[in-house]
Amino acid sequence: MYRACIFCWSALGANESIEHFPVGRSLAFDAAKGRLWVVCPRCARWNLAPLHERWEAVEEAERRFRDTRVRVQSENVGLTKLRDGTRLIRIGRALPGELAVWRYGTIMQRRRAAAAAVVGVTVIVPAGMITSMAVGFAGAAAVFFLLTKGLLLAAQWRPRLQSRSLLPYSGLDVDGFDFRAARLAFTFEGHVGLELEVPEDEVLPGLGSWRDGVLVLNAENARTVLRRGMLELNAAGAGRDRVQAAVNLLAASGSAEMYLRRGAADRIPVDDHSADGWVRGTRRLALEMAVHDELEREALRGELAALEAAWRQAEEIAGIADWLPDDPPPEPPRLDAAS
Repeated sequence: MYRACIFCWSALGANESIEHFPVGRSLAFDAAKGRLWVVCPRCARWNLAPLHERWEAVEEAERRFRDTRVRVQSENVGLTKLRDGTRLIRIGRALPGELAVWRYGTIMQRRRAAAAAVVGVTVIVPAGMITSMAVGFAGAAAVFFLLTKGLLLAAQWRPRLQSRSLLPYSGLDVDGFDFRAARLAFTFEGHVGLELEVPEDEVLPGLGSWRDGVLVLNAENARTVLRRGMLELNAAGAGRDRVQAAVNLLAASGSAEMYLRRGAADRIPVDDHSADGWVRGTRRLALEMAVHDELEREALRGELAALEAAWRQAEEIAGIADWLPDDPPPEPPRLDAAS
């Protein structure tokens, strides 16, 4: 098992994710052809692994790739990153797309715990102390429970978005009131944008376009506003059931991009006051998940074009190398001049 690049002799590094092939921080594999490469971190050349070291490692890499919930894929190349930072590049037909955002469950529960801690320190503890002196332990426990539920619900219904600018350095003050009235919409170029009802004399050129007196932010600015605004709207977090319901909404659409595009086609509001509390909160969570998931996939997707070009070059080399014998052929016998 080699540990240095055969092109530039740089160290290939190590990983803790692929037990049968712990070499390299970036591995490319083709399960159909049984090929495995280590991508050099310095020169980005693909080093073909020895034939006898591939099979179990390729099977393990395929299994890890399928189990990973965040990945991007083109027709021929898939890319994902494992927990230890190891990149897996999968060559071959793309797997069926999945939008699994289970990782947001932990994030939302942490936000919920943080909101509860703030409420507890500032309101519930003092109120409990006063109540315990007045009505005893049983009464204090009941008041403690009711205050906790009530204040958490209040935190969800009154997010922290009063006057914070969501698009700094733009000349446009998009505050919480503007954001809560915003709707997803398509831009004139066909991308997902955001409709805002703001005064026209406050808008600088290049932020978006006007449609029937309403500003439609372009895709880049729309994502910035959505990313920051949804974080504030969902600052109180959510329980496991609501997170699962939001995940189901996204899974029904097929991808984050499709969820956003359908929302733009229907011009859905970012905070639908016409819906009941459960549906409203679930849609807000789903929108935040979709925006962040799509941004993450865009960052990964930018690497695919270069990876596919490198794969085609490495494939040509691998096709030749696999036909070569492992041991060099014996040298022909030297004939003595006298014979």
